[in-house]
Amino acid sequence: MSDKEPIFTISEKPKVHENCDLPEQKDEISGIQLPEIMLRRKDLSEEDENMIRKQWKLLHDLSLIELPNDIRLRQQAGLPELAEGTLVHGTAFDLQKLAEIQRNGVISGEILGIPEDCETNYCADFFRVPKNMSVQDYVSWSHEIEGSRLKTKRMESRYLAGRNNQVTVIINTQNKEIEDLLDMEAYTHGYDKMKTIITRLPVERNSEKSKRIAAVLCGVPGNLISGLILPPKVCEDKENVSKIREIFGKNVLLFDVNGNTL
Repeated sequence: MSDKEPIFTISEKPKVHENCDLPEQKDEISGIQLPEIMLRRKDLSEEDENMIRKQWKLLHDLSLIELPNDIRLRQQAGLPELAEGTLVHGTAFDLQKLAEIQRNGVISGEILGIPEDCETNYCADFFRVPKNMSVQDYVSWSHEIEGSRLKTKRMESRYLAGRNNQVTVIINTQNKEIEDLLDMEAYTHGYDKMKTIITRLPVERNSEKSKRIAAVLCGVPGNLISGLILPPKVCEDKENVSKIREIFGKNVLLFDVNGNTL
């Protein structure tokens, strides 16, 4: 596990810069301080800013809770590892970046001063697993060709683990404790509250593709990561696998693209 402190210092001390510590914060939403380096390319109303502050505190509070690993529970029950609606996030393989994700979670780059796409502002982007699936089946499905006339690979294939250098981060989405955090999700019931914060949605709401993506305000903390899917090139290097296991600890499951537990 990383010995660096996470970025959150709300009240006590919970994407990604180690110098982003927040000052001690008050209980009142208006007193919650967001990172000073947060990009402000949009004029946020007081209501919008308070909405982000509230979500930031909720994210911090969740980071302090120890939660069971949903994948492990599903394995023990003989169920496919990935439940319908499970959130996953793709990132290029980089040990330092993975350590930051473990420590802080999957966090909106804009909140941490990192320029992004100016679409789903102040949100972290995810894919949703479309139905109950094994890890192997989801990897295969996410890299299939789709479309009747213009045949292209699924949008997931560019970002998630396959025959590439991408790592898939699986979020522990099934715990009730995360429900309030996911209320602020732009493609579902959170849109009406968030529509003045985000610039636009890259995929039309209520379309078939929109059911497979999510944009969560602020993001999710690192303790909600339940597993990683590693591409073949990473799996072939035992030292890489060992370092990833050291970073994430024994509670986070590691898979190859064939669904084997590493």
